[in-house]
Formats: sequence, structure tokens, C-alpha cells
Amino acid sequence: MTPQTIAVVGAGLAGLQVAARLLDAGLQVTLLEKSRGPGGRCATRRSPVGPFDHGAAAFQARTPAFRAAVAEAAAQGLLQAAPAGQRLLDPEPSGRPAWRGAPFMNAWPQALRERLVGRGLRLLTEATVRGLQREAAGWQLVLAEETARAALGDARFEAVLLAVPAEQAVPLLQPHDPAQAAALAACPSAACITLMAAWPAAQPGGPRLLRPAAGPLALAFRQDAFDAGAVGCAPTRWTAHARADWSLSAIDTPAEALLAPMLQALREALGDAAPDATPVHAVVHRWRYAQMLQPAAGPCGWSAARGLGSCGDGWQGTSLADLPLDGLERAWLSAQALADRVLGR
Repeated sequence: MTPQTIAVVGAGLAGLQVAARLLDAGLQVTLLEKSRGPGGRCATRRSPVGPFDHGAAAFQARTPAFRAAVAEAAAQGLLQAAPAGQRLLDPEPSGRPAWRGAPFMNAWPQALRERLVGRGLRLLTEATVRGLQREAAGWQLVLAEETARAALGDARFEAVLLAVPAEQAVPLLQPHDPAQAAALAACPSAACITLMAAWPAAQPGGPRLLRPAAGPLALAFRQDAFDAGAVGCAPTRWTAHARADWSLSAIDTPAEALLAPMLQALREALGDAAPDATPVHAVVHRWRYAQMLQPAAGPCGWSAARGLGSCGDGWQGTSLADLPLDGLERAWLSAQALADRVLGR
């Protein structure tokens, strides 16, 4: 029997997509997100000097279903093909575009959010789920924030779907579905330290994108090269992502203490093209769960008997285990698969 009241935990691309499919089927869906807004790794940080795409720099689409979804979003002006040869992805896809949000990476999830809320989705932000309790009346969510607890009230759900990083899903799953928890526990994520920095003067010429062969940085790109003409933005803005090994060693260091080494790494990577002035804006974000190294086999996790499931890039997203997929594509496909399981398709 299909559950009628659903709680989805996590409002990244996977959470938004599974919520959309279930709303389309006429179910009642509540979506909970611990951050201030949806998007997950399709993240854009607003700042006084302009936005920074500090999550995924780009993504690709391989499977027919995801390609169709991307084409629809592009036709709506929410996605755009990145300029060829920019190497936002490594290795750069051959024969297919790398996709970016238009004008910023969170454009697609933000549009999904608006559409879903307009169709009856109940969205609670700044709502951190600390635990799940199974009662005769259904699932109850244990929330960290008092305001979120007040907003949710005494709601009970017939099913709970977790669309969060594997490391966050495991402790929620473990007391109720040890097998599903074990599948995700064997799939660790890589960390990523990200710098967002801006300078007041235009930087004529010079590189727009760097993939240093050595040092802490894996990727750095000029944000202003992708949103040229954006109003109210500093003329030179860089986003830089550290390598996974360096990030792991530094992930518990306070973000403020990482500013100096990250800025120095960017200056060294830029060499003679490095700005002379002091940045007018510089912040570091620590992604503890930035990228899944080896997803669990199978499209998603689902226990119909318990009404408990999980989706996201922690799962392969498809039965084709030998098909290498971008994390965002895995997350989207996994959400599709979980919605189908819930609906008994």
C-alpha cells in the first residue's frame, strides 16, 4: 500500500526531485532542510561582493532520463553549457557539454523549490533532523531547533526518505534498518575546503581557470568569468577548491585559520597573474561531505515494511554499476528510483 504522508529529509537535488515525483502522484510531502535554503551541493553563496558558486562547479549528463531533465531546465533558462575547454570537470567530458546553473549554480534547485511550494509542498528550513522515532501513528522526527519543532508540531508520517550525505543518513537509519545503514556506511565521502575571495580592481587577462599540478588546490576559477556583467559584484572573484587529501587533513581546522593558507595557495597558483591588493572579501567553507568516493550498489535504499528509504549520490542511482556518473546525476537518478519504489512502480 502506498504511503500517503511523506517526510523528505534534505533539500538538495535528490530531495527536491523525490519530493517532486511524489507530489506529482498526489501524496502529501514535507521537506526538511537544515540550511537556510535548498540546493545542497548546487550551492551559491551570496556575499556583499556578489555570489560565489562554492559547491559543484559543473556537472555532466549521461543517461537519457537525466539528459532530458537537463534539456528541459536549459530550455527554461536555468542551466547553460559551460564554455568548451574550460576544464571545470576533470576529466573533461568528451562529446558532451559540462553544465552550469544560469546565472548561478543554485538556479535549478531554487526554481524547483518555488514550483513545488506552489503546488503544496511543505518546506521547513533550518530544521536539523537528529533522530527518527517509530510509533503506532507513524514516524516522528526529532528536530534540533526549537523553531523547527514548533513549526512541525506533532506531525506523523507514513514514510521517511533521507536525501542527505551517507554519513548523515547512517545514524538515522541504524536503529531501524541496519542493512540499509550498513550499505551506506561502507561508502565514505571526500572532504573539500573551498575559498571564496574577491578583489576591488579588474584583473585584465590572465587565467580564468586553474588546475595546479601541485600544492593544496585542485581547482580554481574566476567566478566573474562566468557571470560577466552581474550588477553590484566585485570585478575579480575567485572560487578555489582544495584537494581531497589536503581538505581531509584540515577539515577540523577553524575556517578562519584556513584563510591564510588558502589565499597563499591561490596566489602561488596564479603566479605573476596574482592580484597585488588585499582581497576585499575572503571566506572559507568546509565541505565535510563534498563528493562520494564509491557509491553503494543499487539505485537507492527502501524498506516498504518500515516506510524508510534513502537516496542521493551515496547510491549508484542506476543498476548499471559500470557506468561512471557525476554525483549530481547519481543523486537525481537515485531520487527517481526511490520515488518509484515508494509508489510501487
